[in-house]
Amino acid sequence: IPMYNAAACIGKCLDSLQKQTYNNLEIILINNASTDNTLNIVNQAAKKDSRIKVYHIDKKGVSLARNLGLEKASGRYIGFMDADDFIKPDMYEYLFKLMQAAGADISACNIFYMNKKNSKIYNNKAKNKLLSGFEALKECLENQAVFVSVWNKLYKSEVVKNITFPLLSMSEDFQFLYDVFKKDSRMICGFEPK
Repeated sequence: IPMYNAAACIGKCLDSLQKQTYNNLEIILINNASTDNTLNIVNQAAKKDSRIKVYHIDKKGVSLARNLGLEKASGRYIGFMDADDFIKPDMYEYLFKLMQAAGADISACNIFYMNKKNSKIYNNKAKNKLLSGFEALKECLENQAVFVSVWNKLYKSEVVKNITFPLLSMSEDFQFLYDVFKKDSRMICGFEPK
């Protein structure tokens, strides 16, 4: 989780991770030169939960933070979140079971868009679908079944460990996913919103 001045939202994000039904997690937080109370909040959480690891970078940039997170991660599976995200308690269990059942390298779930008034499911017509890397890339480009983001997915670490996020201010998720999919990694898309 990259964090930059996330004091208003990081507590809710962390709480949703700490309450996961799949609790064998390593929670890596990268403080990205925050100047607000973010660091205090996450340091207090880390004192109470040994799964939380906090690292720091002096330069701003979500790609730099995510690349450090990838370097520090030691698990067999990797997931990404942003500091303003929060997830249902069973998201990682759902993604893990989906991946195992399909024999896939990546699993993805549907998402809710949230605003101040309501929430909306991203794709409420689709069904579970197993895709080759090429098919997943095609779906990304056509904005169909695959949402162009890294944070609603679970990856086998061997698929992503040698890939880095490009130092871009926009579309870094797409470039990362392109590099993942061109390895012909098989992805299972689950359409329950989590």
